[in-house]
Amino acid sequence: MFGIGWTEFIFIALILLLFVGPKHLPKMMRTFGRVVGELKMASRDLRRQIEVEAHDLKSPAQEIRDMGNELMESMPSPYDEIEEAQQDIANELKEIDTSKSGAALPEASTNGASPEELTDTDSPEGDTTSQPPKTEE
Repeated sequence: MFGIGWTEFIFIALILLLFVGPKHLPKMMRTFGRVVGELKMASRDLRRQIEVEAHDLKSPAQEIRDMGNELMESMPSPYDEIEEAQQDIANELKEIDTSKSGAALPEASTNGASPEELTDTDSPEGDTTSQPPKTEE
């Protein structure tokens, strides 16, 4: 206790006996014992209160973490919106590309043949797969 060995304890007891005297020493030791007991009890109560408060502080922190996780799961990711916009742009680029290639298709499909050499199956008018879908604006 308090890092005091038996020799130091006996030395302190002898000094107290000399200064206080044998008549008042038992009363002083009883008072000292009560004070030490009350200090121990107060320190235990304080420790319990601190543990309760620490537990109460952990609970709201955990609740806040849980609420944050739920919020993050329920919110759509901003990357989803970016991916949708990217997909829309890619689709529009494909439409533009097909409309440009559709306009240039008669020249490219001739493969160097003169218009008289083209047959009905080779003409681009019958081919509707390369034409972009017509949308009403």
